[in-house]
Amino acid sequence: EHVARQILLSRVKAMGALGDVEVLPPSQDAPFEHVRVVSPGPDGVSRTVFAIPKPGIASAVYAVAGKVRYEGVEGRGHLELLSEFPGGGKHFTRSLSGYGPLRWLAGTSAWRPFLLPFYRTGGSPPPEKLVLNVVLPHRGSVEVGDLSLIEYAPGEDPMVPAGQWWTGREGGMIGGALGGLIGCLGALVGWLAGRGRARRFVLGALWAMTAFGLAVAALGA
Repeated sequence: EHVARQILLSRVKAMGALGDVEVLPPSQDAPFEHVRVVSPGPDGVSRTVFAIPKPGIASAVYAVAGKVRYEGVEGRGHLELLSEFPGGGKHFTRSLSGYGPLRWLAGTSAWRPFLLPFYRTGGSPPPEKLVLNVVLPHRGSVEVGDLSLIEYAPGEDPMVPAGQWWTGREGGMIGGALGGLIGCLGALVGWLAGRGRARRFVLGALWAMTAFGLAVAALGA
């Protein structure tokens, strides 16, 4: 199972690793330390929340998780996790998806969870520095808090929710197999119908495919 370490912004500030933002204390609508980034003009801003040297990461897969809320964000802003490695290598994880914990920042939203994962491959060394940025292309206000650094066990996937039936890859394989079988059945039905054969089988197969399609649509909904 994964191990999560809470990132206390007040402690980060004491380390001198806080970015050019102010730590706001817990309040009634935000019961945890958080920071606010404001872009007052159309040119946007990019602000560092923290830059933690020597984060002590041993796992190949890790993530920064937390909560974010925003108001009046014009365009599509995003959160950005920068991992810096020995030798000068830098790699980004950005919240540029249209849904889920990697969703971009646009418009207005109440507090919602976010997750910025990174996958180390090829036996690369652990990162020597982690940087969390908030990027706004135009006007808007963003608050970030309740932060954690999570290290995942081998085989764990940060983007697979608990209780999920199968991974995206497995779902694609299952969908492809079912689609291929249904396509073959459809081709057989078309061939038989074109030759006026096996009327009962053809009608039964059409009704079965219709029922299966309705069941899958209901399950998807």
